[in-house]
Amino acid sequence: MNINVFNIIILVGIIQGIIFSLILLVSKKFNHTVANRYMAIVVLCFSLTNLQSWFIDSQIIKEVPEIILYYLPWEMLCPPAFYMFTVRYLDYKEKNKFSRLLYVPFAVYLVIYIYFKIDFIFLDQTRDIIALGKKPIFYIEQLLIVPFTLLNGYFVYRILKKCKRNISSISDVQGIDFAWYTTVFRTLILLCVFLAITVVFQILAKSPFGLYAYYPTWIGFTCFTYWIGYSGIFKLKTRKRHVKPIDTKTTNQIKRLLNKENLTHDFKLQKNDVMYTENAHFEKFVKLLRTEKIHLNPSLNLEVVAEKLNISANYLSQIINKNSGATFCEIIGKLRVEEIKEMLNSSQYEKYTLLSIGLEAGFNSKSVFYRTFKKFTSMTPSEYKDKLVYNIYASE
Repeated sequence: MNINVFNIIILVGIIQGIIFSLILLVSKKFNHTVANRYMAIVVLCFSLTNLQSWFIDSQIIKEVPEIILYYLPWEMLCPPAFYMFTVRYLDYKEKNKFSRLLYVPFAVYLVIYIYFKIDFIFLDQTRDIIALGKKPIFYIEQLLIVPFTLLNGYFVYRILKKCKRNISSISDVQGIDFAWYTTVFRTLILLCVFLAITVVFQILAKSPFGLYAYYPTWIGFTCFTYWIGYSGIFKLKTRKRHVKPIDTKTTNQIKRLLNKENLTHDFKLQKNDVMYTENAHFEKFVKLLRTEKIHLNPSLNLEVVAEKLNISANYLSQIINKNSGATFCEIIGKLRVEEIKEMLNSSQYEKYTLLSIGLEAGFNSKSVFYRTFKKFTSMTPSEYKDKLVYNIYASE
């Protein structure tokens, strides 16, 4: 056996990845969105791929060669699983007819694996099980996985770019952390590029370092599994696919707060109370909405407001939710919709197009403008405008 410090680290990462993915799949506490399940599949595929390589590197497969009968092309399932995680996590709406084709390489090699194993068990007279893993078709698999992964990465990059462009900075999807996801994506691509360089070098130099050349990549994927496990589990725990509509009570509360000159009285603040600072920050937030109308800024986001208040974005989010019962996205979206309704009722904006009015209200994307407006009014902007015109004529 070949057991050393490096493959022990790799093995620990493999075990951690398998445990994490199974928890994510089985536990009701975390398995509440499709994104969570695809995250679990991605981590599980990485872990099982590394496990199959670990059996070869540790030379356990020489002592127990029957292990090779359980090998499957898990690495071919990693790219499409990550693609689907991207679609679900970023709440990408557009349909891609070619997304199912990403599973073709896995399906093809799954059939190949099964064929050669059936052939070995029932027809092969030599019974050399080690030779089974040295078939040329499996070397081709190692060469295909790198360009296939990079091609998949290109499709994922296009989705990420489109989502960043089309989705408003005040996203109507709660829980999307673009910074975290972008870091995950870039790390994964860098690891794949490094793996590609290693594979090419090994082929051209005729494997001068053997499997040791793959140690940096394997350890890199192990660290990636550690990180995505412990950071992703908290991201996905609080992930909510859709923002709940603001109820009438919350809407009235927001309007009341925006119209109040003295907010301190509403919260019955006491200077010695621990909650005083939190409410003071919330007061400042509401004053920014009322006096500066920051919700009309198309570049506004939670981080921008937090910087104005000199507190962290996460802390500001908690304060807003605790004091209003609504999220930052809900409040900004609702206020923008109210601004649009006022504009549609004003003769000053008669010659404005609906899109121009949406942009005036702070939206920087037509799709988000329409989705948000319908969320809070149950009508599209066009339907709302037609209803206003109908009511005017009916009253006459």
